[in-house]
Amino acid sequence: MFCGKHIPCVGVSIGVERIFAILHARAKAAKEDKKVRTTATEVYIIGLGSGHLQERMRIARELWDAGLSAEYTFKTKPRREKEFGVARDEQIPVTVIVDDAKVAAGEVQVENTATKEKVVVKKAE
Repeated sequence: MFCGKHIPCVGVSIGVERIFAILHARAKAAKEDKKVRTTATEVYIIGLGSGHLQERMRIARELWDAGLSAEYTFKTKPRREKEFGVARDEQIPVTVIVDDAKVAAGEVQVENTATKEKVVVKKAE
């Protein structure tokens, strides 16, 4: 640029306002002994048994198309404890659980992460 030569480079952008908002909320929550929710994800999709990556991807697409913020891990066979830990630690309010028996029956289990209330739903619903 300044020397007349083309020099390749890489740039980085950081959302400073977002970082300060999270730090402020964490400091405020620390005074009140609460944890701050730092993700906008509303639904976390968990695959048990065989993992069902394709099914989790399909469910995520349906949720995204409906305007919901959904997330899932890209691992083909995720570990059960880690999956539930992500939903708990990130304070994601709803989990959709996909396992071998429910896939065969055309169902998924929807769970309220806070209250542990569970509902089995047919995929067409």
